[in-house]
Amino acid sequence: MKNNLFIFFLSIISVGFSQQKIVKQVFSVSEEIEINTLGLDTITIITSDDNQTEVSLFNENANSEDLIINSSNKTLHIDFKKPFIVKKDGVFRKFITKRLNRSYAIVKIPKNKMITIFGRNINIISKSYQGNIVIFIDKGDLHLNTIQGKTSVHLFQGTVHAIISKTNININTKNGTIMMKGKKQASPFRVAIKNVSKKLVVNSINAHVFINSN
Repeated sequence: MKNNLFIFFLSIISVGFSQQKIVKQVFSVSEEIEINTLGLDTITIITSDDNQTEVSLFNENANSEDLIINSSNKTLHIDFKKPFIVKKDGVFRKFITKRLNRSYAIVKIPKNKMITIFGRNINIISKSYQGNIVIFIDKGDLHLNTIQGKTSVHLFQGTVHAIISKTNININTKNGTIMMKGKKQASPFRVAIKNVSKKLVVNSINAHVFINSN
């Protein structure tokens, strides 16, 4: 099936404190969304009220080239990095990725999508996204709020905060701490509930995991 992609660049707006805001809206039939967070400090994922994906980038010197959106193999790709070329002795030598300074993004995504997030040192907030999320990062603070689908987190170190309700759990952290409703649990920590599709998986070496229920 043809993967139609329509991107609307809305605006660059000054929002105070030397920050500018770039907004792009995307209409895509892609069921999978990949987000490369290199260049960001924090990213927030929100369930969209409609069928459009909206990406807002906040940065000191924002321009539309800092936010890259494209589609391939039925997957929507979102990047926050600006490639440029170093010219030396009249010859373009190599590509370098310019990091955005003090940047964060808010991404509104339609429900029931499969979101994969890649990054290094990144803080991630999910406003209880109504779909599936897979996260691969080196380090960061993750606030997942209420788990609404299947969420899988893979990180080396950091903290993971989540709220669950009738959710399967599988948590492994070699050197970190697992706290379930304020009580320390041994790793691996597993809870299996029959006929329940919601699931939280965490795999880490040093991460601390904090789980509460609503």
